Amino acid sequence: MRLVFGLRVGDLGRKVPIRFSVVKGVGNGYNTTRTVSGICHGRIDMSENTNRRPLTQQEIDRLVQNGCSAADWGQILVTDPFSPDRIVKTHFSGHVSLGLLSGVSHLGAGVDMPCGLYHVTVHNCQIGYNTLIRNVSDIIANMVIEDHVLINDVKSITAKGKSTFGNGVGVSAVNENGGRAFPIYEGLSAQVAYLLGMYRDQPDVLKKLQELIFERVRQNESEKATIGPGAAIQHCGILKNVKVGAGAILEGVSRLENGTVSSCTEDPAYVGDNVIARDFIFAEGSKVADGAMLTRCYAGQGVRLEKGFSAVDSVFFANSHCEQGEACSIFAGPFTVSHHKATLLIAGLYSFYSAGSGTNQSNHMYKLGLVHQGILERGCKTGSESYLLWPARIGAYSTVIGKHSKKMDLSDLPFSYLLERHGKSELFVGLNLINIGLVRDEKKWPARDSRKASTILDHVNPKVLSPYTAQKMLAGIDILNCLHEKHPDAEHVLHCGVHIPAPLRAVELYRLAIEKYYADVLAERLRSLFHAEHEHFSMETLTDRFSSLKQYLERKVDLGLSRWVDVAGLLAPADALRELLEDVRDARLGSLDDVQIRLGALHTNYAEYEWAWVLDQLEKQQGKELVEWSKGDFTSIFDKGLAAAEKLLSQQTEDAAKEFSAGVQIGYGIDGGPEAKAGDFESVCGTLQTNMTVKMLRESLEKKKANLSEIVSQILG
Repeated sequence: MRLVFGLRVGDLGRKVPIRFSVVKGVGNGYNTTRTVSGICHGRIDMSENTNRRPLTQQEIDRLVQNGCSAADWGQILVTDPFSPDRIVKTHFSGHVSLGLLSGVSHLGAGVDMPCGLYHVTVHNCQIGYNTLIRNVSDIIANMVIEDHVLINDVKSITAKGKSTFGNGVGVSAVNENGGRAFPIYEGLSAQVAYLLGMYRDQPDVLKKLQELIFERVRQNESEKATIGPGAAIQHCGILKNVKVGAGAILEGVSRLENGTVSSCTEDPAYVGDNVIARDFIFAEGSKVADGAMLTRCYAGQGVRLEKGFSAVDSVFFANSHCEQGEACSIFAGPFTVSHHKATLLIAGLYSFYSAGSGTNQSNHMYKLGLVHQGILERGCKTGSESYLLWPARIGAYSTVIGKHSKKMDLSDLPFSYLLERHGKSELFVGLNLINIGLVRDEKKWPARDSRKASTILDHVNPKVLSPYTAQKMLAGIDILNCLHEKHPDAEHVLHCGVHIPAPLRAVELYRLAIEKYYADVLAERLRSLFHAEHEHFSMETLTDRFSSLKQYLERKVDLGLSRWVDVAGLLAPADALRELLEDVRDARLGSLDDVQIRLGALHTNYAEYEWAWVLDQLEKQQGKELVEWSKGDFTSIFDKGLAAAEKLLSQQTEDAAKEFSAGVQIGYGIDGGPEAKAGDFESVCGTLQTNMTVKMLRESLEKKKANLSEIVSQILG
C-alpha cells in the first residue's frame, strides 16, 4: 500500500484542504479531502459583560452632542466611570463593549492624547481599557482590542467570516510544484518545518504531524481578530483578518491580509512602511519593513525582511536577514542572509548561508516544469553572479563562485571551494578549513542572535566542527583516496562531473581538522569532569584517579554512534531523531508541544551525543576500548590534536596575511606615496598582528596548550 501525501494551497486560503490518497493497486485509489481551520494559540476571551453596563439616556445625549451616532444605542456596553467626552464623532453598529477610557496614549514625538475614540466607525467590537482609537477613515469591525492599544490614522481593520489568521495556510517551500508543501502556524519551529518538508519518505509520521497541527488550528477558529495588549498601529492602510500580538508595532503598513503578527512584550514584532503581505505568520521579534512584499510566507523569531524584498511560498527562521532581492519556494534556515537586489533564491534549502550579489539558481529543464530543488548545506556562501543549476547539493561550509550547470552531489566534500575555470567546474576540497573567514563566521553567529522571547522556537547549534561535519570529512577521505588510487598520476580527478585537483592535499586538510576536533572534544570532556568531581579526584591516588577518570568517561548514551543529521540548525544523531519520529507516528507524542520538547531535548543533549560519537571514533582509531587506554594513549591524542591545530593556524594566518598585502592596499593613501599608502591602510584596517580574529586564534592556541598541560599534569598525572 502506498500513501500519497500532499497539501493543496488555495488562493488567499483561510482554510487549507489536506489531500490524502491511498493507493492499493492500479485503479483502486480513493481520495478524501478534509478542510480544517483555526488559529494556534488560544483565543483571548474578553468577557464583555464583566463590570460593563448599558448607556444611560444622559450619556447617549452627550455622545450625540459630540457628533456620535449608533445603529442601536442599546447594543453598546460601557465601563464605569464612563466619560462621554472621550468619544467624539464615532459611529457604532452591532454589539460594542467599551472598557475604561482613562489616561493618555503616546503618539510619538512627545505628543500625548487622552485615551478614547475619535473619528471612528466601530462595528461589533470588544475594546479594552485605556485604549486610543482615532482617525479610522473606513471602519473597525469584528475585533477584540485589548488593553492599552493605540490605533491611529488607519484606513480599516476588519475581520470577516471565520478565519484562521494565516494559521494552516500551505507553503510550497523547497519544491515549487507543491510536493513539499506544509502548513504554517504560530509557534512553528525550523525543526518541525524541516520534518514536514523534507521527510516525505515517512508518510505515516507526516500524517500524524499534520493532524496535530490542524487539531490546534481547528480548535481556535474565530470570527473575530484580536489586537493584543500594548500593540500600536499607526498610519496604516488595510488590515483584513489579521491577528496582532502583544506589544507589536505596525507603522505605515500598506496592506495585511489573512495573517498573524505574533508578538510579546519581551520581543515585539515590527511591521513597517509599505509592507504588503497575504497569508502569513510573523513571529516574535521579527521585522518586516521598507516595502517588503510577501505571499504565503513565515518569518520566524529575529527574522528581518526589508528594503523591497519579495518572497512567495517561503519560510525564514531564526535571525535570517533578507533585503532587496527575491525568494521563491525557499526554506531559509537559521542565519540565512541575502542583501542584494539582483539575487534570486529559488527552490532551495539553506542555513547559516550568505548569498552574494546576483546569486541565481534555476530549477527546471523546460520538460516537466518546476520540479528540481537544491540544497546548500549549512555555512555555504555564493559569490557574486554565481549560478547553480538544480538539482544540486553542496557540502557544508563551501563557497560557490561562477556558473555551474552540472547535476552534482558534493555533500560528502565539505569546506570546499567550487569554482568555474575555463568553462569547467573545479572543486578545491577542504580549502575553507584554512580560510580565516570561517573562523570569524563561527564566532559571529551566536553574537548576532537577536531573539529575546521567553520561548525560543528554533534550536540552533552554530558549531562548525561537529560529528555532522566530521563524518562528512571521513566519507570525503574515502572518496578522495579511492579517486587517487584509480588515477594516481592525474593532475585532476573527476567526481560528479566536477574536476578535483590535488586530492591528497584535501585528505591532509581533512585529517588535520578531524584530529584537532577529536582532541578538543576529549580535552573539554576531561576538564568538565575534573571540575565537576574535583574534590573526589583530589582525594585519590594518581592510579585510582586515572581508573576513575576512565570510568567517568564511559559513554552515557548509545544513540550518538550513528549517522548524524542537520535538522535546520539542530545537530543530532539520526537514531535519536528516528526514535522521535517513531513516537510521533505511534501517537506517543500527543501534541505539538510534546514534539517541540523532544526536539529541545535533542538539542540540550548534544554534548552527550557528541561525546558518544567521538569516543567511538577514538576507540576505532586506537584499536581498543577506553578501558584499555593508557596515559600514553591520551597524550598521543592530544599531541596529534595540538600539532594539527598549529598547522591549521599557520595556514589560516597565511590566508589572513593576504588581506594585508601590498596589492590589497590599492586606493589607500590616494594622494601620497608608499609610506602614505601603508599608513593609511594601517589606520583603517589595522595590521596582521592587531587583527582581532588573528589575535583570537593565537590566544585560543595558547589557551589550548595551557589546558592540555593542565590535563596532563593534574588529571592524568
